[in-house]
Amino acid sequence: MYRLLIIALTFANALAETPVSRCKCGDSPFPTYVQIEGCDIQPCPIIKGTTGRFHLEFVADFDAKNLTTNVVAKIFGMSVAYPVPDDQKYTCQHLLHGSYCPIYKGEDVSYVFELFIGTFYPEISLSVEVSVTDEKDRVLTCFSAAISVKKGE
Repeated sequence: MYRLLIIALTFANALAETPVSRCKCGDSPFPTYVQIEGCDIQPCPIIKGTTGRFHLEFVADFDAKNLTTNVVAKIFGMSVAYPVPDDQKYTCQHLLHGSYCPIYKGEDVSYVFELFIGTFYPEISLSVEVSVTDEKDRVLTCFSAAISVKKGE
């Protein structure tokens, strides 16, 4: 009975995963799991004036005392650093499942990142590159996803 439940939960979890791409900035570690709420195929729609929620899981390749989330928007051939608000920038505040900083090499890390899309943003499709770095600017994980900024109804 328990085996059937575990298999069902694993299958449901796999279905919820959002397909994302590797970062183009070299050989950055890729997350083991990414789910963008409300998105199972790219580009992921995010309504203006709302928040996109990104659930990430990754395995730390090294020890890290502090974690920072960075976002780079790629549009019309340009890369622009997205100003991540302080309440989201400090990744350690958003770790899940009993994780906390510092993290250690080999540790499975889960966290939620929220990306607010203001009402003043244009309705466009773009690529966002999300990375988590440590206090020495080493990349712990990085992925790229296509999003589409949409007008609310």
